[in-house]
Amino acid sequence: MSCPRFRVPALLAALLGSHTLSHAALDTVAFLELRVSLLRVSAAGMERLLERQIVLAPDLEPRPVRAPFGGSDEASLDLTATLLGPLDQEPYALALRCRVDAPGGPWHVSRRLDLREGTTHLMEVAPWGEARLLLAVEVERGQRPALRPEGRVGHPVRLALQVERLEADETIPLETNLLHTFVGESVGYAFERGTGDAREVLEVRFLPRALHDSLVELQVEVRGSLPGNPSRLILDRRQTLVLSRGADSAVSVTAGTPPRGYRFRVRPEF
Repeated sequence: MSCPRFRVPALLAALLGSHTLSHAALDTVAFLELRVSLLRVSAAGMERLLERQIVLAPDLEPRPVRAPFGGSDEASLDLTATLLGPLDQEPYALALRCRVDAPGGPWHVSRRLDLREGTTHLMEVAPWGEARLLLAVEVERGQRPALRPEGRVGHPVRLALQVERLEADETIPLETNLLHTFVGESVGYAFERGTGDAREVLEVRFLPRALHDSLVELQVEVRGSLPGNPSRLILDRRQTLVLSRGADSAVSVTAGTPPRGYRFRVRPEF
């Protein structure tokens, strides 16, 4: 099964260009990235039905993740993960609520998990014919920069957005839009292409969270679905960037081999 990839520039210096960021303006926020896999386990072996990534942080509201599995719209998994404690040391405590909708269900499971990096937690969530459905949960702690706000909530922000189609090694420009919003308010762009199994549905949303001098902290959300094999790939991911005014940055969503998908180039002005 191929999984969607959500790529952002790896180095903060690449995002900020030639600007120097004052230590007084910058905080470091810890976050957890959960990798959750739904497994079908039977006497014949194990099959991975889907895999999702969930980002948890003290400044992010928990959000349910819903995904179909098994190649049928009649079977779906709903997950909600919530932090229960600080992220300064292991184990990391969180609550995981799971609902499986499938013939014979639904099934509900709620657990408190105490997770450590480098380990996998398994939990049974539902029967599946002669097999069982298990969740495999892994965790990795990371850190990201965050700007301290200057009391500029409501300040207008313009985002120049360029949408590009990615086809293996080829990049095809599709359109350019100018999005208007304010600090503390999100703005989005959505589109739908194709029909049937080739249908592509994507929405990208941008939330300016804070400004400092020529820098903006921008939360990016990408949701939607792309064609996959054997079932559609469901996208639901959040990422926070620190960008310089007038400088381009790109967020790419691709799937498959060779990779195909979309790139969203964004340039903030304020």
